[in-house]
Amino acid sequence: RRAMGEAEFKVAHDPSRPFRVTAGSVTTEALGTRFIVRYDGETGAVTLQQGTVRTSRPSARGAQTDSAVLQPGQQLAFDAETLDAPRSVDLSNADAWRRGRLLMNFVPLKQVVAEINRYRRSQIRLLDPELGEREVNAAIDIQHIDAWLEALQQTLPIQVIHAGPWVFLRS
Repeated sequence: RRAMGEAEFKVAHDPSRPFRVTAGSVTTEALGTRFIVRYDGETGAVTLQQGTVRTSRPSARGAQTDSAVLQPGQQLAFDAETLDAPRSVDLSNADAWRRGRLLMNFVPLKQVVAEINRYRRSQIRLLDPELGEREVNAAIDIQHIDAWLEALQQTLPIQVIHAGPWVFLRS
């Protein structure tokens, strides 16, 4: 099974004892800060809430490393091969999961379903690949995902089908 998860860290800077978080091949070092590291076994993201962090990974050339320093309100996505350039993000959404909510704006439905499936025992599956590309806005209470699914089919031309432990979405 792939290692995955998300954690928030609040760290005081101490040069004699650097604090580092490794997710896959990427290491993030705290430089006196509060940040979130998310990893799903293949891809991940580092979101800086306060302070400064340096995120790095070994480059394909071996001896060198690819790295970037993030400023508050920036996020850096990564996978096994690359570190993306830092980009600005809405910090109010970045740690919504800590408050039991998922907040996503103008994202493909397949991304929302993938996020929901991190919190739901029985998985949701999209039956129509085109449906997964539809952009949606979602504000979901993690404890009431089924209520969001019911509201989804009331507001969009989407059918929610419950079949045992499975939930299927189709146009």
